[in-house]
Amino acid sequence: MRDRLIEYLRTVNDVISEPSLSGSRAGEVDRLVRDITDLCLNLDDDEDVSFATSVLFDEDEDLGILSSLTSPRMAMEKNQTMAKAREHCLQLVAQFAEKVGGPRMAPYTPSLVDRCFAIFVRDSYSTVKAAALAVITTLVGMMTTSGKSRLPENMVTVLVREVQKRGTATVRAKILILLGLLVEKFEDAMKGKMDTMFEFCLEEMEKQLKSKNGPEYALVAALLKCLDSLLTQFDESQPPGAALRLFARHAHLFRPKLLRDCTTLLPWLLKRFTHQNTSVRDGALLALDRFLIQIAKGLSEQSAAAAAAAGHPSLQNVYKNLMGTFLNILDSVDSPKSEVAIAIRALGRLAAPIVRFSGKDELKRAIGRLVPFGNSALAMIEEGDEMVGHAVTIIGAFADMVVHLDSVDDTLCLFIAQVTGKVVWQFPQLWPKQKLAVYVVLKNLLKALYPKGNIFPIFLNNMVRSSVVRAVDFSPGAEMDVGELPLWPHYVELWSHVLDLEENMQSAANAMSQGSLTAGASLEAHGGDDDGEGGEVTDSASSAEGGGGVVVSEVSNEGLNTKHLSELIYDSIISQTLSLMKELDLDYAVKPPAGAEAEGDSKENTTAGMYMGRKL
Repeated sequence: MRDRLIEYLRTVNDVISEPSLSGSRAGEVDRLVRDITDLCLNLDDDEDVSFATSVLFDEDEDLGILSSLTSPRMAMEKNQTMAKAREHCLQLVAQFAEKVGGPRMAPYTPSLVDRCFAIFVRDSYSTVKAAALAVITTLVGMMTTSGKSRLPENMVTVLVREVQKRGTATVRAKILILLGLLVEKFEDAMKGKMDTMFEFCLEEMEKQLKSKNGPEYALVAALLKCLDSLLTQFDESQPPGAALRLFARHAHLFRPKLLRDCTTLLPWLLKRFTHQNTSVRDGALLALDRFLIQIAKGLSEQSAAAAAAAGHPSLQNVYKNLMGTFLNILDSVDSPKSEVAIAIRALGRLAAPIVRFSGKDELKRAIGRLVPFGNSALAMIEEGDEMVGHAVTIIGAFADMVVHLDSVDDTLCLFIAQVTGKVVWQFPQLWPKQKLAVYVVLKNLLKALYPKGNIFPIFLNNMVRSSVVRAVDFSPGAEMDVGELPLWPHYVELWSHVLDLEENMQSAANAMSQGSLTAGASLEAHGGDDDGEGGEVTDSASSAEGGGGVVVSEVSNEGLNTKHLSELIYDSIISQTLSLMKELDLDYAVKPPAGAEAEGDSKENTTAGMYMGRKL
């Protein structure tokens, strides 16, 4: 075996050293390389393997397989058959290195990586480049992260640059796989490059999936593998948060599985909702809301027979388990406010199943359960953002439930009017994204009450009147508790959004991100994806619930005369404003000029120091 291996290698070197290589001589080199491959890969004796390793890879040996075949002269050789020989040579190195294993390859690995990287840079054939990258990937995988392991200078920079070029898909795929491995094994070498790689992978993935000619699947697979490696560098809390948001965005695709596994998933989501990490907690808020939407649709739309045929548990049992969980949260005095908010929202989301399985009277009793929490929010709403969010949640749940009733009791309408009025009164003090939640939930409440008879105009007029009073609510010289005067631009903003009944939550969020939600501004229409299942807005600074995410109800426009409803809202704004103008008691007093003595209650019509008081 040893003599035969040496003879093969000497013959290869003799042929390559010839001044010119004809097609037949190049073909002979390729056959010899394949013979060497067969010989080395079939070695069983440990001593023979060690001998072959030293002969093939030792740079001090004149017979080294790479030293002659991959020389600069060979890289310049424009011979397809010779290029095939170089490719097969590199494949031999990769396969035999795997056979030998890391410990015995360690002395040779640095020099082999250097030589293969030089081949990648110099060779003009993409097949040879790809084979060289495969060798480097194999060898890097065997390296340890100790100080003895090193990479060729500028290798990472060159690879990152080359992968962004319009090369062949095979070479780019090999580069991506190697870069992903370097991310995991040589984090320091990849510092400053990871963000670039992450953005490139996402952009290239989008290009591939949208390509008119279809994606290059080898490249797509490599992109996914590289992204998988990049994920190892994220904070351990970020992947769960991203997974929760992914689920929230595509929850409708999982509806059959959610119905089957809801009793297991609900406790898991509730636990994540109280997670200490903000990313996980906010992701769980969105995921839990979408989970409730899909469960409610399944419970209200699917027949018992269809559920049984699909292998789902009894719909009645699923309903009872869900309601039991959330009612226990509301009944417990030890429940934290965050869980209470989720339970209140859940009652709203589950309104249709409540009607189906327990009837409308039970739904009315469920609405009645909101009253104590609404009273608590009213008493504490000025104390912080959390109680504002609590009130917004109650209004949203009320709107979700009222949709399924034929009429609304006066007592319940009075209760929700008080909660809504307090939120509207606080509107100028809210953060921009808290305002977003307020005007969306207010719009939903009006849509829910619109078909309920005489109670709607009474509720609407009272709320509009309260907002107009607040808009002009200041006295001469009084210090305001809400930024700069005046207040009316805040309410122009609020009612401008409410009047646009076709606007959805997502378009509002898009407008927010583009800076169009400023005090006094009207919402411009911005496109956005929306599946008709509610929207979400996230904010790390504040939210309507004191956390990072705002999730509100989305009452459908289906069956509503939105044009007529908008007209009623607009008419109410105008009529209430005119009514209040008639009640204004306008007077004025004159202040003496600076340095002059006051002259009592002078009513002279001078402009110096004049101010006007407005009293309702």
